Order: sequence, then structure tokens, then C-alpha cells
Amino acid sequence: MVPAYTALAAAMVAVLAALAEQEQALRAQVEAGFGQHPDAEIYSSQPGLGPVLAARVLAEFGDAAGRYADARALNGP
Repeated sequence: MVPAYTALAAAMVAVLAALAEQEQALRAQVEAGFGQHPDAEIYSSQPGLGPVLAARVLAEFGDAAGRYADARALNGP
């Protein structure tokens, strides 16, 4: 029974290592792509927003400058 648990644990560690490696690769791609956006510096200057979260905020709001009439329009209807 112990060898089976050992094999299972080793397999799970290998899967987690592969996931961590892929997460780092994806993070690097997001940071590189976001860094090329003209408004990246503005979004990144917000407290608590690192490159990945800032990219997500940019994706949520969009980059059409005239989309919102004013700051209140960001709150929705």
C-alpha cells in the first residue's frame, strides 16, 4: 500500500511542478503583452495592481477612451 501512495504523491508533485512552470510562462507572456499597451503605466501605477492584475483590469474596462462619459459611468446602471 505504501508504494502506491508514494507513486501517487510523486505523480501529483510532477503535475504541480508542470502547472507551476506553465503558470510562470503564461505570467511572462501577459506581462510582456501588457507592457506594450500605451496605458500600461497608468494601470500599473494604481496601488495593488501588479502587471497581471492590471492587465485584467484593462481587459475588464477596455481601452476605448470615450466608452465612459465620466467616473460615475464606471459603476454601471
